Amino acid sequence: PEKMVWHGSSTKGHRQTDNYCETWRAGDRAVTGLASSLQSGSLTQQASSSCSNSYVVLCIENSYIPHSSK
Repeated sequence: PEKMVWHGSSTKGHRQTDNYCETWRAGDRAVTGLASSLQSGSLTQQASSSCSNSYVVLCIENSYIPHSSK
């Protein structure tokens, strides 16, 4: 089986709302999402893939809080 992961993010880590399988609820061949190969070692090497494919969904919470200036 292909070792791919769905993530729906751009190379800069921004969510691609037009490319994440309709919030991971679509399984339609005509709808696409961004996925990366786990074997490539880089999640930013994503490619558009049909949402009918069965891959793992990778969820990472971005909890970065910038320092406020006082």
